[in-house]
Amino acid sequence: MSHLQENHMNTTSISLSQQPDADLGAIACAEFAEPVSASASETVNLKIEAACQEACQAIAPAWPLDRAIAVNPHWSRIQRPVREVAARMAVLGDIRVFPSRSYIRQAWHEGRISQADLSYALNALSAAGVQALSAAQCIDALASETSAHRLPLLIDVLDDDLARHTRLSWRQAITHQVSEDSGSLNRLLAGVQLPCGLERLHLDDEDETMSMAFVTAEAEPRIIAVSLVDELERLGMEVEPLSYTEARAHRDGFELAVTIYLEPRRVIRDRRTAFPKAPTDSVVVEFTMV
Repeated sequence: MSHLQENHMNTTSISLSQQPDADLGAIACAEFAEPVSASASETVNLKIEAACQEACQAIAPAWPLDRAIAVNPHWSRIQRPVREVAARMAVLGDIRVFPSRSYIRQAWHEGRISQADLSYALNALSAAGVQALSAAQCIDALASETSAHRLPLLIDVLDDDLARHTRLSWRQAITHQVSEDSGSLNRLLAGVQLPCGLERLHLDDEDETMSMAFVTAEAEPRIIAVSLVDELERLGMEVEPLSYTEARAHRDGFELAVTIYLEPRRVIRDRRTAFPKAPTDSVVVEFTMV
């Protein structure tokens, strides 16, 4: 294969006027439909409110900005009592939500936690409908540590079987696979002779085991694309062009994404320029493990 196909991906959004006629008809019918009874309308409104409430509980807030979160693994637990969440996290992940009893015991003896503080906390639990301990029971509990122990991970259970001496443990298998894959990009590009004056472009926070970028200003993008395909095929890869600027290369069970950026200074990732060190009027080629 000596050239990349020149097929561009055309992504256009579909406006309301381009929606199927059936949808517009449904909207029109809804607008001019006979008014429903008050009770039926109220029932529909209640169902809509319930559906909206359920959706809001399942989707993390994105607005206002001070409530926006990225990916919170505990989002699904917001409806559970904090004590229940703390207990589950302690036995499942050995994660401590509350201070240790030794810390509380020291604070009690030093007077940083007073009898008034304890009474206030117990009253708050009772007001919330939670069965609380007495003040004396709380003070006595400070003399002992919690008896909850972390549950074993699934990988520990899988490795703790009678056949563990006849095969690799799951930990060994995972470690072996990760170590094998971590150097796959270097192995795929071993011996590569990059054409058109392509030179290494080091990026901030770049994982060189998964992605590498190269830059040049010595050739046109079409020449770079053709030359890259020839070089990758020389290394024994099967190259599958996706567009004028994208291709996939395969070898030894690995897949390599090849992307040519015609205006690298305009590429934005994570709200910042992806290739800030790329010279003006240069072309960047990026290899990424898929």
